[in-house]
Amino acid sequence: MTPTIRPVRAEEMRDAIPLLHAEGWTFDEAELARLHRLGGAVGAFDAGSLVAFLTYADLGSVRWVGNVVTAPTHRGKGLGAAIVEEAAKGAATVGLYAVEKAVTLYERGGFVAHGGDAWAHRAQDAKPLRPSVTQPMTRDDLLACARLDRGAMGCDRGYLLRELLRAYPDSARVVRSGNHVTGFGFAKTSAGLTELGPIVATTTRAGEDLLDALLATTSGPHEATALAANRPALDALASRGFAKSFRTITMFRGPPPAWRASQLFAAAGLEKG
Repeated sequence: MTPTIRPVRAEEMRDAIPLLHAEGWTFDEAELARLHRLGGAVGAFDAGSLVAFLTYADLGSVRWVGNVVTAPTHRGKGLGAAIVEEAAKGAATVGLYAVEKAVTLYERGGFVAHGGDAWAHRAQDAKPLRPSVTQPMTRDDLLACARLDRGAMGCDRGYLLRELLRAYPDSARVVRSGNHVTGFGFAKTSAGLTELGPIVATTTRAGEDLLDALLATTSGPHEATALAANRPALDALASRGFAKSFRTITMFRGPPPAWRASQLFAAAGLEKG
């Protein structure tokens, strides 16, 4: 029987946890529910069982795809390409971070490398270098943060920022210059891992201040993804104890966003853009 490709309903998202955990991706039900609200998910079902899966987030003009996974028993059958194609329907631009082994798969589907590499980093015991000069983010900051983010990313992640502040209010920070927000950052805490990002800042110093504040207020191990084009971000992570863990390639199908790599200090996550 040929697997059925269709959207994954909200109540079915928990069925993806075994597939994701087998890849070392420690998502829980709350995080998967949040990803579903940000856009949705697509799956391949064989005799009622979920055998391939991805999530996507709608970021204004860009649909960002992540968490593409296929059960070992069903690999080599084109299911990964099929669910990506289904997720791309109706989207003017689709973006993703491709691990190196998957680049050819995405190229066959019309994706083109654009914007350079992005390196995932990991630290078991990262340390801040300076005392925090940031402030807690509040709901009143969201409009300014979303405006700053649109200028840096070239697409609209406002709903994502609202969801992250709702989920992680104790580890969301902003940097101000006078009355103006010049940077913001989130630490997404979960059992056994803290993921840093997004961190967006107009200056390197603001980005480092946010990084130090997030490290000082959360426990490790920590992960963060930074664009290779943002050398100060790579250096800041290395100086605080992070090491590169793997390389991804930024790819788009459709017109890519006009982002400012110098302001993107850490990605929201491989699955969120």
